[in-house]
Amino acid sequence: HAVHGSWFSYPAMVGLSRRRPTVLTLHDMWPFTGHCSFSYDCERWRTGCGNCPYPETFPAVRRDATALEWKLKRRVWGRSDLVVVSPSRWLASLAEASLLGEHEVRVIPHGIDTEVFAPVDRERVRSELGIPRDHTAVMFAATALGRPHGREIDRKGGDLLMGALAGLSGEARARCTAILMGGGSADMAAHLRAEGFGVVDGGWVVDEAAKVALYGAADVFAFPTRADNAPLVVLEALACGTPVVSFDVGGVGETVRPGETGVLVPAGDQAAFGAALEAVVRDAAPLRAARASCRAMVLREHGERLAVDRHLALYEELVDRRRTKEVG
Repeated sequence: HAVHGSWFSYPAMVGLSRRRPTVLTLHDMWPFTGHCSFSYDCERWRTGCGNCPYPETFPAVRRDATALEWKLKRRVWGRSDLVVVSPSRWLASLAEASLLGEHEVRVIPHGIDTEVFAPVDRERVRSELGIPRDHTAVMFAATALGRPHGREIDRKGGDLLMGALAGLSGEARARCTAILMGGGSADMAAHLRAEGFGVVDGGWVVDEAAKVALYGAADVFAFPTRADNAPLVVLEALACGTPVVSFDVGGVGETVRPGETGVLVPAGDQAAFGAALEAVVRDAAPLRAARASCRAMVLREHGERLAVDRHLALYEELVDRRRTKEVG
C-alpha cells in the first residue's frame, strides 16, 4: 500500500515477491509514473515520462529525473511477481495500460465501517452546530483547506469551490451554511463569513463521532477535486446518507451516481459546479430524498466485511497458486 513514502524502498519488492505471494494495492498513479501521484492531463507515464510538466505535484521533485525513475520502476516491476489491486475501475484501466500491465490487475473497492459512518439525528446535530432550520448546509473537507504546499496544485479544489460559492446569488448565500473540516480552515471560514455565508468551522477532526456529526448535518458534500482515485471521504459522506456534488474525474463517478447518490459535473467546470450548488441551495429536497439510496449503495458495495472477504479470497487464491507452482 502507498509505497511512495519514505518508509519503504520499492526495489526490495523484487526479492520479497519471489519469497512470498505479493499484492500491490494502488491508491494513486505513483507506481507507474516518473514521480507524481496524479498526472492530471499529462500522458507521459504511458511512454516513459521526462520533461515533467508538474514537478511540484506530490511527491514533489527538485530536479527532473522522471524518465530515469520510470525506467527503474519498469525494471523493478518487470522482475517482481505481483498481483495488482485497484480500488477503482478507473485506476485499474490505467494500470493495465501502464508499465504494470504485464501483471494481473484486480478491482477490489474500498470498504468502510458502516456502523461508525451512519446516519445521525440530523435535527439534533444541526441544532447543536447552530445551523438554521431553513439553511442548506454544504460541506467541504480536505487535509489542507485551500492551502497547497508551495507551488503544488490544490488537488482537492478548494480554490474551485471558493470560486463556485462566490458565484452564488445573494439569495442562495443568505440561505447557505458552509461546513468545513480539515487543517487550515480558519482562513477559508473567515473569507466565507465575509461573503455572507453561515459557517461551521470544524477544523482538524480526529474523533470519528465528530466527523459523522458533520457529515450528517450536511445536505450535500461538495467535492471539487481535480484528480482522485476512490476517495474515502466520499464513501464516508454517502454512508452517513449525505449526497455528493463532484467533478466527474478519476474513479469518483463509480460512487457518485447521478440520480442515485449525487450530482456530477464536467471536470474543472467551476461554473457548472456553482450552478449545481445553486440548485441544491434553492431546493435541497431532491438530494434529501436520495439520502436512503446513498446509504444503501455503500452497504451493498462498500461494507468493510465485504472488502475484507474479497481480499482474503485473493490471498488464499495466491497462496494456492504459489504452492501449485512450487510443487510443479
